[in-house]
Amino acid sequence: MTGKPLTKGLGGRKYAVDGWDMGRMLKFIQQEAEQKTQEIKIKANEDYRLKVSELAVTSTQKINKMREEEMHRIQMDKTIAVGKLRAKACLSIAKQKEHTINRILNSAAEKCKNSLLTEKLVKETVEKYRYIFPKKEMIIHIQEKNKTIVKNLLKGENYRIEPLNEDMLGGIVIRDEERTVLVNNSYLERLRCAGEKVQPIIQKIIFTKLSNNK
Repeated sequence: MTGKPLTKGLGGRKYAVDGWDMGRMLKFIQQEAEQKTQEIKIKANEDYRLKVSELAVTSTQKINKMREEEMHRIQMDKTIAVGKLRAKACLSIAKQKEHTINRILNSAAEKCKNSLLTEKLVKETVEKYRYIFPKKEMIIHIQEKNKTIVKNLLKGENYRIEPLNEDMLGGIVIRDEERTVLVNNSYLERLRCAGEKVQPIIQKIIFTKLSNNK
């Protein structure tokens, strides 16, 4: 014997439920469960995609930042390397300039050693001394080979001759007894003064041509 299952109504009374209604209710519950399950899956998938997207953005930002830092480091290394190369090149050029100028001045110094004293230089030096001491004795430092020209030019003058130090390269130096006045027209002194004046000219002529030939 079969019958309808009993269930309680609102008033607490039991009443029979039709089998068809029970099946429909179970189907409805199943559909609701499946729908909720689908919603949960969709929500889970959305959360997953959102999380993956956030991770992707974060990873991309980190990668971009690391790339920027690496590019900055590479640029800094390049700048430092270029600076070192330029400094090294400038130092090399400066040494080359100094070597070339010294070689020119040394060549001039060798020529000065073999040069005789000129009348013009003797007269110029004596005039400078006599401008300060018109009558006072002159102590004249010259090389042995230049004594004749000095004696011929200074006849009647109050002076005495002493040897000139070889390091002076030649020329003439006049002083008083107390060494309060010194008129230095030695070749060494004149070469030093000339070197200061002609050094920029030598650099311009020689090294400008070298730069243009590169």
